Amino acid sequence: MKQFILVFVIISFSVLFAQNKDTTENHAPVFVKEIPDTTVSAGNAIQFSYKAIDSDGDSVKYFAESLVPTNSFFNSADGKLIWRPSLLQLGKNYIQILSTDGKDTVLSRIAVITVLDAMTSDGGFRLYVDTKPPDGGLVLRSFTSTSATLTARANKDYRFINWSNENSVLSSDSIYTLPIKNGLFENDRANIFANFRVNHAPVFVKEMPDTAIMATTKYLFKYEAVDPDGDSLKFYPSTPLPKQSVLLENGLFGWVPSNNDFIFANKSEVIVYVTDGNLKTFSRKTTLRIREVSSIGENSEIPKQFSLSQNYPNPFNPETTMEFTIPVVDANFASTTNHVTLKVYDVLGREVATLVDEYKQPGNYKVIFNVKTSHATSLPSGVYFYQLRAGSFIETKKLVLLK
Repeated sequence: MKQFILVFVIISFSVLFAQNKDTTENHAPVFVKEIPDTTVSAGNAIQFSYKAIDSDGDSVKYFAESLVPTNSFFNSADGKLIWRPSLLQLGKNYIQILSTDGKDTVLSRIAVITVLDAMTSDGGFRLYVDTKPPDGGLVLRSFTSTSATLTARANKDYRFINWSNENSVLSSDSIYTLPIKNGLFENDRANIFANFRVNHAPVFVKEMPDTAIMATTKYLFKYEAVDPDGDSLKFYPSTPLPKQSVLLENGLFGWVPSNNDFIFANKSEVIVYVTDGNLKTFSRKTTLRIREVSSIGENSEIPKQFSLSQNYPNPFNPETTMEFTIPVVDANFASTTNHVTLKVYDVLGREVATLVDEYKQPGNYKVIFNVKTSHATSLPSGVYFYQLRAGSFIETKKLVLLK
C-alpha cells in the first residue's frame, strides 16, 4: 500500500511538472532587425525587411496591424515592407509592426520616417529643380510609380518661358513630365530649370473713340495694342457689349444698331481689355450713340466718296457755310469712323481756325464759319484756305473774307 501511494505521488508530480513546463518555457519572438528612423524623398520607393527570432525554434510571422502608411505593402511571411511616400505624406510618418510565434506576440519599435519634398532633397531618385530667376515663380509637382509631373506657376509680373537642363531646352509647355524607370530618372539624376522672365503688360495704341452711329449702318472699329515682350495678344469685352455687336479676339469690334436701339437705348458704353495671357490692360470707356438714318441727308442717299464743297456765300462777312461728305467703304454699308479735321489757314499757311477735329460716321455734314463767334474774331479781310482731312483724303479750297 505504501509503495502504491509513492508511485501515485511520483506520477502526479511528473504530470504537474510537465504541465508547468508547457506553460512557462515558451519564449516570445525577439526583433533583431527593425527599420531605423530615416529620411526619404517623396516619390522614392523604400524597402526594408524586418527580422525576428524565436528561442524556442517556433516559426515566426509578421503582421502590419499597428502603425503603417496607408499606401504601403507588407508581406506577413517574410516581414518585407515596401513604401513609396507621396507628396501628401510630407513630414513625419510612423511605422510599427508585430511578430508572433502563434502563442506570444511582440511589437517592434516605432520608427519615425520623415518624408521630404523630392525637389529639394538629395535622396532616392535625385531630382533638382531650380527657378530662374529665383523669384520668377514656383514649381508644383506630383509623382506616380512611373513618372514625375512638374507644373510651373509664374509669380506676378513674371512669365514662364521653358524647362531646360544644363544642355538644352526640354519643353515650353508649363507642364512637364519625366519618366521614372526602376525608381530612378535617367542617369540616376535630373537637374531641371524652370525659366521665367519679367512680363510687361500690353499697351493700347488705338482705342475706340466716342462715336455717333447711324441706325442700320454697319460700324467697324479695330482696337490695336502692342506688347513690349512680343507676346501674342487677345482682346475681350470688359463690359457687356451692345446687343448684336461682336468683339473678335483680334480686336475687331462690329455692330449694326437697329432703329429699336435708337428708340429704346440710344447710348452704349464699351470697355475692352487686352491680355498677353498673364497681364491685362483695360481700354478707355467709349460712348456709342445711335442716330437716325434720316440724319445722313435730306435725300437719304448713302455717300460713296469723300467730297468738300465750295463754301457759300463767297466772299463772305461775317459767316459762311462749308459742306463735306464722309462715305461708306462698300455696298454693304460697312464703315469705320474717320478722324476728320476741317481747318482754316491764311496765305502763309498758318492755322487760324479749327472747325472740326473729331471722329465722324459716314454722312453729309455742314459747318458754319463765323468770324464773329469763332476763334478767328480778329481776322482781317483777305484770302484764306480751308482744308478737309479724313484718313488719306485731303482737299483744300479758297474762301475770301470782305469786311
